[in-house]
Amino acid sequence: MVTFRAISLMIAAALALASCASPTAIPASPTPAPTPTAIPTATPVPIADLVAAADKALAEGKYADAERAYKGIVEAKPETAAAWVGLSRLYAEGPSPDGKTNRQLDAARKAVEAAPASADAQAALSLALLSDRQFDEAYKAANKAAELDEKSILARVARITMIGSNPSPTRTFDADAEAALALDPRSAAVFAAIGYGQRAAGDPGRALASFRKAQEILPSSPRSALIVTQQLLDMERFEQAESEAARLIAR
Repeated sequence: MVTFRAISLMIAAALALASCASPTAIPASPTPAPTPTAIPTATPVPIADLVAAADKALAEGKYADAERAYKGIVEAKPETAAAWVGLSRLYAEGPSPDGKTNRQLDAARKAVEAAPASADAQAALSLALLSDRQFDEAYKAANKAAELDEKSILARVARITMIGSNPSPTRTFDADAEAALALDPRSAAVFAAIGYGQRAAGDPGRALASFRKAQEILPSSPRSALIVTQQLLDMERFEQAESEAARLIAR
């Protein structure tokens, strides 16, 4: 017979077992969530550095690399006039695809649209207009470029090219050439522009010397080699022209 004491002990044991089986949870202090490790992000490259790298590729005759770089810049920052100027120069100097002059002029107009007070943009427009045989407008843009910034190399190049394109370059050509070289005596673009003017003036010997100087400054530039070759052909120095052409093709 089960006594009252036995029943009490059984109930107490059951309660003890239940307590062990389902202990009351003690609220724990919340574990702080781990701070996520920041993923390092690349430092943006300044636009000016990107343009400088594209300009360098253009000067070295790496036209595909230069075009890719310029286009990347204007797609990201269409207001970057310097990149539009670079594209205009590339279409003027690089390989000759269909519509080359149109693309040169279009890029130059976008440069002016982005920065109408930029001497380089106005100079690029002048050179593009000259390529399109819009002489009056080219002359105006060249003068405007020089007025905006007399220290712009491209503005000087545009003015020299504009004056030199005249069959009888005026006396100001030499003065402009000297002023441009005073700004940068190591500018291949300036020497090339001077050479074109000297050729137009009927001075092939001086023109060849200027073209060779441009080639000396930028020996890796296909354009520099090409204009030397063309000048040698004009002077009927065929063996030298053939040698220059062979080196150009071998690159």
